[in-house]
Amino acid sequence: MNAIRGHQLDEPNKLLLPDDNSLGGENPKTDTGVKESSLHKPDNSDTQPVEDKTRQTHDNPRNVDVRIQDEVVRKSPHGYGNYPEIPDDFPSNIRIPWLLADGKYNENGHSSILELNARVLIKLWESGDTQLTGGDITEDLKVYPHYPNTAYVTYRDDVLDDGSIRKMIASVSGGPELPEITLDMMITGNIPSVTLIDANQSGIDAFQFLNLE
Repeated sequence: MNAIRGHQLDEPNKLLLPDDNSLGGENPKTDTGVKESSLHKPDNSDTQPVEDKTRQTHDNPRNVDVRIQDEVVRKSPHGYGNYPEIPDDFPSNIRIPWLLADGKYNENGHSSILELNARVLIKLWESGDTQLTGGDITEDLKVYPHYPNTAYVTYRDDVLDDGSIRKMIASVSGGPELPEITLDMMITGNIPSVTLIDANQSGIDAFQFLNLE
């Protein structure tokens, strides 16, 4: 299990995240120097005509009905099928990598990893999980949705001078609303008013969740 992004006492593992750190919300609790994976240009030949053009657009430019916009249903260039429709109330801070800010398709291509992350978050939202505020995806394709006052943590054993072992937090990850994490919090294993979830025992397998296997 690769450690998720956030505060770490150890050397951070690689994560595949957008350069602007906007995937899981503004100013997420993370420090990472990893570049986004190679971009792939969409194959416009893999589109299908759509007869129904009567759907209304939304006020949010990102949510412009793509069937009206291009009169086609676009498919993922990574083999994940048609792009899902974005719910009207889906958080606007969550990045949709296949769309630009004005709602048009990103013809310059996008990361397959970031597409998986967005698809998982959209499916969670549509299933009623409307408390999420964003999410991270690791390089082993596990998605960790962000929730208010909730953090994913990993632990390690710290050997004290007397030979006893103390369990402490090794890394912390979550949304931008998390409080400033101090060394004392990590040593004691307690972050006030924050629910801690063991990262090694959680995470959503993107391919299984999206039935892509």
